[in-house]
Amino acid sequence: MAARGSLMTVTLNPALDVTAWVDAWEPQVKLASRRLKRDPGGGGINVARMARRWLERESVEALAALGGPTGARLRDLLDAEDVPCAVFPIAEETRESWQITLPDGGFYRIIHPGPRWRAQELAELGAVLAERLRTSGPQWVVFSGSLPAGVAPAEMARLVALVREAAPSARIAVDTRGEALVAALEAGVDLVKPDRREMAELAGRLGHGRGDLLTLARRMVAAGRTRTFCYTLGPKGLVVVREGGAWRWEPPAVALVSLAGAGDFLLGTLIARVMRGDDWIEASRLAMATAAATAATEGTSPPAREAVLDLAARVRRGAPEAG
Repeated sequence: MAARGSLMTVTLNPALDVTAWVDAWEPQVKLASRRLKRDPGGGGINVARMARRWLERESVEALAALGGPTGARLRDLLDAEDVPCAVFPIAEETRESWQITLPDGGFYRIIHPGPRWRAQELAELGAVLAERLRTSGPQWVVFSGSLPAGVAPAEMARLVALVREAAPSARIAVDTRGEALVAALEAGVDLVKPDRREMAELAGRLGHGRGDLLTLARRMVAAGRTRTFCYTLGPKGLVVVREGGAWRWEPPAVALVSLAGAGDFLLGTLIARVMRGDDWIEASRLAMATAAATAATEGTSPPAREAVLDLAARVRRGAPEAG
């Protein structure tokens, strides 16, 4: 059970991440895999995995919707990483996602849509989540990842309202996209973290066209839609916008191995370091270092603390980018 002053993540569409290493990518040919690696995946699960690098076991809990043998295997992998997991059982099988890695560093990612939820499961989730929130009273609640089929984007606003009622002092972070992100912002949250593509999509949905992303982020903060608006710009780094100002971190150069999970692990470090007492500038610097360390890490494993701290010294602060 999560402790007070803890982090609870919620993952509605997790995935068992499968990474295979092959010598070449050729159509209509059987490709022999030299090596295979399986990791527990999905937005909130990855946030919890990285947060566990910084926080004690009793301060982290991953609530995940899991089904079938794939879901059971994902749970076993979380146990092996010593990440506490509360399972919300669903009828259909948990999905897999695949990453094919080539010797030259190139890779292909295939993301499956996942199970379709039933109306009853969505209703049961609300009751389960409310009970866990009232019992544990977490400091942060993170909704991260895509919504499964059968769950309308508007449900994100209902989940935010549920947290506000069951755990009024909890801060809420949301990392999703499309209409679900719009719904979260309209409900009002404490932190959002879209990437450049999701930002451009968000601007269009909110009637801002494809213009200045920095201005959009500032407007969302000024309007009280979120206290902290972070957006990632790939190799150009991370922009953080708060009421007191905006800044950007430039990542250090690393040998690219895999980008899978980088945004999730970034968010895990950001929130965990804020919980540990860092200010937002220092926490976001370490978050940027985490994304860089992830890019140099195989599969979808969270980077080691030591790798993050080593790279943090090479993270540089720059002027915010409009995008």
